[in-house]
Amino acid sequence: MKSRYIASVLVCVAGLLQAAETSKFNLPDPVAVVEGKEIKRADVEGPLNAMIAKSGKKPEEITDAEKMGGVRMIVDSLIIQELVTKRSASTPVSDEEVKARFEKVASQYPDPKQFDEQLKQAGLTQETLKEKIKEGLRGNKWIESQIAGKADVTEQEAKGFYESQPEAFKAPEMVRASHILVLTPEGATPEVVAEKEKAINAAAARIAKGDDFATVAKEVSEDPGTKEKGGDLDFFPKQAMVPEFSDAAFALKKGEVSKVVKSKYGFHIIKQTDRKEARTIPFDEAKPKLVAFLGAQKKQAAVQSFLKDLVAKANVKNNLPAEAPAASATAQPSAAAATPEASATPAKPAKAKKKAKAQ
Repeated sequence: MKSRYIASVLVCVAGLLQAAETSKFNLPDPVAVVEGKEIKRADVEGPLNAMIAKSGKKPEEITDAEKMGGVRMIVDSLIIQELVTKRSASTPVSDEEVKARFEKVASQYPDPKQFDEQLKQAGLTQETLKEKIKEGLRGNKWIESQIAGKADVTEQEAKGFYESQPEAFKAPEMVRASHILVLTPEGATPEVVAEKEKAINAAAARIAKGDDFATVAKEVSEDPGTKEKGGDLDFFPKQAMVPEFSDAAFALKKGEVSKVVKSKYGFHIIKQTDRKEARTIPFDEAKPKLVAFLGAQKKQAAVQSFLKDLVAKANVKNNLPAEAPAASATAQPSAAAATPEASATPAKPAKAKKKAKAQ
């Protein structure tokens, strides 16, 4: 599964990374011809360089056989992309749909300048990206139209899965809790730890006198993920949190507040706000998510089968050397990588490292 994902991502980020030269790795030119349209060696080298960069290895550490495996997946995706683009050319897409998708892409960047810089690195402008997005939406819609009905899940199928996988529908005991966290930095001196303990004890004293727990959490807690929610952690099973925290939270009764609890994150005060006993989720309750899960599986299989058939029936000449049977790849290119939008979308900005959170 990982190799499939990497192959799809590489097509998405083609040309965005400057990696080591692959000139020593000889490919035919063109590498393939799709109904008269050539896929050039240069079209493959960009994604291949990206694969090398993402592998964490030096280019010289990657064998020709490994490179060729990546090349085959990239070429397969580019062939499908070309066929889908051609077949879906008349599929209608509204300006509103394009605008919504464009804004979603742009919103992933902290400011417009960074977005425009990323577009520039990809050799795109906002207008050319919109055109690629439009082509991608056409491709997705067209594929959806070709597999219509093949991802439907019947009541019988859902019930059969439910009855055959009883363990999957057992919900563990869960509690809902809020907490106040005063962080203790790793390697903190005894003096710093003492100050932190003093702060959490002061918060505990306020709560003992009747101050609202959520209000104190908003003022005192150093957990950025829950502070503004009054410390609310929502429901969680016992194994989701560190033992010291879970043991204290599950030992409480609804509405009770713990004494100060020490964990590797720091000092906590915990209030249990609700509890759910362990149970078996009934079919009617599980059905919506179960149908969605099974539908996604059927859709993936239908798309892969359809794309394989699409290539088999098209006039495609793949100029790569014949693949040895022992090294035969079973991975199919993803539908996402088959659309022009995917190959044009700039790489997302790196997410900021999360701050410490009690878990």
